[in-house]
Amino acid sequence: MSYDGKIMRRALARFSEDKQRRQNQADQRRRALFAQEPRLAEIDRELRGTMSRIISSALRRGTDPVPAIRVIRDDNLSLQRERRELLEKLGYPADYLEERPRCPLCGDTGYRDGRVCSCLQSYYAREQIQELSRMLDVGSQSFETFRLDYYSPDRGSLSRSPRETMEHHLAVCRRYADRFGQEGGNLRASVGQGHISPGKPRVGQKLPGVNEAIQAGGPNLAGGKCSHAPPQPSAKKNGSQNQKQQRQGR
Repeated sequence: MSYDGKIMRRALARFSEDKQRRQNQADQRRRALFAQEPRLAEIDRELRGTMSRIISSALRRGTDPVPAIRVIRDDNLSLQRERRELLEKLGYPADYLEERPRCPLCGDTGYRDGRVCSCLQSYYAREQIQELSRMLDVGSQSFETFRLDYYSPDRGSLSRSPRETMEHHLAVCRRYADRFGQEGGNLRASVGQGHISPGKPRVGQKLPGVNEAIQAGGPNLAGGKCSHAPPQPSAKKNGSQNQKQQRQGR
């Protein structure tokens, strides 16, 4: 799966900012709690020094480090028990001071098994929405806000009315959004390369299903075309038909 480098850099920046903000909030809670109960700060310092004590015991020459490590382990368990009791006494859960990643899949790294984790993909998808918002008004547009009553139901000399044409395009967009997560595709290319022509009255402007496709497909907005689009008529025929539809739509 390919990603746009510019969009991914922005997604990573937002990802890192949120991670740092959560860390700062956790540090603030920790400091406030330590001010309330200084013994918790002492326990925290002792627990954080466990690793250096284990390394010192392991590197000490001429002695067996195993007994010393067992003593450190017992001290550690005792400190954790005391911390738990203090927290419960103050009305906090036993794991209140434990640092837990927001994403259990990747540990807040953004990557899992050499691939982009779903948590970072969600940031990428939001940045894609911002990127598309510069081209289209996608923030308030969806299938629910797309209005067919703008288009005339009269066929006139055409094989189908403007409303029937737009009903067809709406159905194409719905299928595209529904299958976007499985089949991929390029929503931006589908608009820009004529599969859902931006010259059609309002369909290019309102483009129903943009948000739905983004949410369903996540990062799959980077390549390909809408496989459900109808054949594209010639430019001359398309222009003439658009003019007729616009006149009737009024």
